[in-house]
Amino acid sequence: MKFYFLLIFLAFTSLSSFSQTINDHTVYLDSSFNVTTAENYKYIRIIKDFYIPNKQVFPIEVYYKSGKIQMKGATTTGNVNDKIGTFVYFYENGKRKSLSNFNKGMLTGNHFKFYENGNNKEAGVYLDKEKSSERYYKLISLWDDNGTEIIVNGEGVKTEENENFSESINYKNGYKDGLSQHINKKYNYSLTETYENGRLISGEQKKSNGEIFTYTELERKPLPKKGMEHFTNFIARNLKITSSPGSISGRIIIKFIVDKEGKIVDPEILKGMENKIDKEVIRVVTSYGHWIPGEQRGEKIRCQFVLPLSIR
Repeated sequence: MKFYFLLIFLAFTSLSSFSQTINDHTVYLDSSFNVTTAENYKYIRIIKDFYIPNKQVFPIEVYYKSGKIQMKGATTTGNVNDKIGTFVYFYENGKRKSLSNFNKGMLTGNHFKFYENGNNKEAGVYLDKEKSSERYYKLISLWDDNGTEIIVNGEGVKTEENENFSESINYKNGYKDGLSQHINKKYNYSLTETYENGRLISGEQKKSNGEIFTYTELERKPLPKKGMEHFTNFIARNLKITSSPGSISGRIIIKFIVDKEGKIVDPEILKGMENKIDKEVIRVVTSYGHWIPGEQRGEKIRCQFVLPLSIR
């Protein structure tokens, strides 16, 4: 399996400073990549040409506070979740951290990781036909930081331990198989999972406070209790835009959080129209009833949801 070597050694130029124009959209991010203020940021995200009408692809870049490049890629909507093409992530020293490919926001094709010293770390492939399962990703090779290959052609045991976590995962034919154990020292929880040919059979998450979550799915997305069609129909029925018919047409992208209780909170217009229309969209979306909250490894979590709406 040598299909990946041509890509691994491609050269990428690392930028040491960033530039902006009046058509670019700039967002300040904290250490967890949440939106913050210009006084407290750790990263800065620039979506190029965001305010140019009828654009199809928007280059996107993220920089460290030092001005060093952290990520380069592109999106189809101006929203960071709608990735397309090649994305390259960098360490602050300018070395590549990872290289991935996206289509319609989904990982696809070859995927690579690198150590901070520049050595190869991981090579695998995302399989389009397996997007609905844990077998979506197939590991091909894994190296230690000295360059020794410890998983060859998808066979071997991945063991890793540092100040933040320790784990042991058995791979067979590129997929997790058998017992997988992970101890997170930073956030004080442990995972014990059983896989068969890459498919999760069962899992148990233990928290430091004694809570135990069991699961048979790694994650569940949040959903309106009456379904997505009911939610979008509710918006269409309840939007009140006072204007003559046919005089308003456009697209709005709204982002919100579905919290652990299933409530819609923290709405934000990513791409809007007129101020009064944007406010009306926020009013209607947040007036909708409860959702089924998202879950990760059996535990309810806050989930971000991005919704594009066509106004006609």
